[in-house]
Amino acid sequence: MIDWVEPYLEKLTFRAEKEGAFTSGGAPCFYLPGWQLPDGQKVEIYIEQFFAVLSPAGREQILVKRAEQSEEIDGDLFRLLKSIEARRVQSEHFFYLLLLSYDFGAARNGIQHEIDFYSLPEWYLILPARGYLRYGDANQVLRFDAGSAGLACRPPLQTLAQGNGAAQSEPQTGYLKKIQRIRDLIASGEFYQLNFTLRFSKPADRPGFEIFKEWYKKTGAPRSFYLALSEAEILSISPERFWLQKGQTVLTEPIKGTIKRSADAGEDVRLKQLLLKSKKDRAELDMITDLLRNDLAKVCRTGSVLVKKRHDLRTFSHVHHLVSEVGGRLLPGKNFVDLIDATFPGGSISGCPKIAAMQYINRLEAHNRSFYTGSFFLRFPLRNVTDSSILIRTAILKDGYVHYQAGGGIVIDSEPQKEYEECLAKAAPFLKD
Repeated sequence: MIDWVEPYLEKLTFRAEKEGAFTSGGAPCFYLPGWQLPDGQKVEIYIEQFFAVLSPAGREQILVKRAEQSEEIDGDLFRLLKSIEARRVQSEHFFYLLLLSYDFGAARNGIQHEIDFYSLPEWYLILPARGYLRYGDANQVLRFDAGSAGLACRPPLQTLAQGNGAAQSEPQTGYLKKIQRIRDLIASGEFYQLNFTLRFSKPADRPGFEIFKEWYKKTGAPRSFYLALSEAEILSISPERFWLQKGQTVLTEPIKGTIKRSADAGEDVRLKQLLLKSKKDRAELDMITDLLRNDLAKVCRTGSVLVKKRHDLRTFSHVHHLVSEVGGRLLPGKNFVDLIDATFPGGSISGCPKIAAMQYINRLEAHNRSFYTGSFFLRFPLRNVTDSSILIRTAILKDGYVHYQAGGGIVIDSEPQKEYEECLAKAAPFLKD
């Protein structure tokens, strides 16, 4: 299916170099500032060049990009992933990246928005060609090199858009009316919860990597990364893990329930207690926890899917969240590809029941979501480890503008004005930048 993968894997090498090499050069194609792996170590990744495989929207074939070359091949994403996984990998350090748009998940269920605001591919598979990675606080870095020129990312943004302030995909009054409409639909039995979002857009006043570094410095979000593509830049400061897979063990950590933080320590404690006692926020999380438990049960052993934590409070830079943990063990013969197939897109960013909620998201939101609320995957094949995030708190920089969507789960008890305020709290790193 992809005859160049075998030579690529044979040429790819990893060798130790001094730490100073890690930060040399300009903006990377990809940067992951530190994700914690199952063994407790953090991994930091800096990619200078990569090979890209992508699915152009509306086309059945897959496009492979290598340096200045590109070719179309037949097949689909799941066949492609299984083909790569079947190859023999020499190094435990070998990894690849997968970026799935929310639109890809919607399309698999026969749902497609009539307005394609972003005009981006549905997914990307990224194979590293040149760069560095580091584990923990090691004084050395590992340089990887595939021995041939991969696709270098585009240069930093040269022409910056003009203007001030952030525009919304619809005005506050329109947003409030739609929240009430969603409540009416819940009352009539169409669904129980729906994740509704609003887009904010403003001119980019500096290169995307500079924006990302500032956001990450402010938030320290645990699932952050930066990715420069030929079509756009993805800036993600997500706090939410989709799922972690190690061998046959799976753990998912949905976030539902949000309250903004206060600069006053006493008030911040009061807000934490308010969130913990909120029946509405706890109900939001309970619905999605049960949905994800059912999703995992499709590919996990009977009786192995258990809720390990429920209503766990976690604090981030601008908000407090409620989080659950659901674990399970994959059935014999099932792997991370089957896990993606069974669970994507995530329940926390769609609703319950998932398909019904996605159908109404398509009707109610102003346009498509693209990679916002999709998922990002970091895969180590030889270790059989996959970590992933839900692409919330994620911006798309395209054509000189930064686009940032935010929203929340709407249930029967939702109050439109409070939902709008929660939306603004989640967009705070973007709006206050």
